[in-house]
Amino acid sequence: MAVVETESYDSWSWFLMLLVDDLSLGDGYGYTLISDQQKGLDKAVKELLPHVEHRNCTRHIYANLKKKFPSAAVRNAFWEAAMATHPQAHKSAMKDLAKASKKAAERLEEFDPKVWSKAFFATHFKTDSTENNMSECFNSWILKTRFMPICDMLTEIHDLIMERMHQKRDAMVDVDCIILPKIKQILDANINESAECSGLWDGKQNFQVKWKETYMKTYEHGLEVLRGEPFWEEAEGDEILPPPMMKKLRGRPKKQRRREGWEGAVKKGKGKFNSMTRLGRVMHCTICRERGHNRGNCPNKPEGYVEQARQKRGGKRKVTTEDDLEVEHELERNEEEAMTGEWRKHLE
Repeated sequence: MAVVETESYDSWSWFLMLLVDDLSLGDGYGYTLISDQQKGLDKAVKELLPHVEHRNCTRHIYANLKKKFPSAAVRNAFWEAAMATHPQAHKSAMKDLAKASKKAAERLEEFDPKVWSKAFFATHFKTDSTENNMSECFNSWILKTRFMPICDMLTEIHDLIMERMHQKRDAMVDVDCIILPKIKQILDANINESAECSGLWDGKQNFQVKWKETYMKTYEHGLEVLRGEPFWEEAEGDEILPPPMMKKLRGRPKKQRRREGWEGAVKKGKGKFNSMTRLGRVMHCTICRERGHNRGNCPNKPEGYVEQARQKRGGKRKVTTEDDLEVEHELERNEEEAMTGEWRKHLE
């Protein structure tokens, strides 16, 4: 993890150089990288990791495609093409996409299918992921720490990861099965469903399984405890420069990632959608009750229409015209005259 000024070719090159050195990635062969089309990253990856499989996140590709082509037919065809497991299925889905929108298909053909469709992923890689949900989850996990000073932020993130490694490792110590518990549940369910099926022998014994042994290797290396700042070793080399001038953006600082129009709002403190957006809804006018517009631009608005002040939630909304106002004023005058007459009789 690194803190840089901006997303650029220089910052990505510097980060990848350190990553290649720390993890001994070599030329990247055998590794998969999924990104969101960040600025300068593609060029840096081609130079420093020429043999890595660099994929683009399908969710971000579709978010950009949906801005100009929001139809459900385009959405369904896109995800069928992205999740296709062989080129023939991908080709069929692209034909469906062209039928729904020829321009959308042409826009998508600008991307190499090797970076976003399962049908063209290299077979020697052991992941078929098309989205980088892991990074999105990590960003939401460290949300509170992102507004701390840099040293405090990195120390807090280190402690969070250290605790997570400990929890994940201890959670599997007492598991007796060599297969992971969640995978075993899926396997047991498939076994029950397969009772009504007849198997065909292919002559081999090849299965794709997630083993406990591999899981434990992931979390066997714990993070070392960090000593306080007074015990930090002085770095050799160039003198540490002061931080660059901070560029303050307009508006209130964003604490959550910008959501697409079709995603909806998220309830505070929870990861579930609380409300959906108005995108795709059919508007109804409260004046004429017709579809396609609201009262602000109603073509059937009566003459002399006066907008009533907003009431509290739950109260009934009332449409007021000049005739209604005249009737109310007349009733008020009659009440005043009646009260005045009663007082005169009382005084006499």
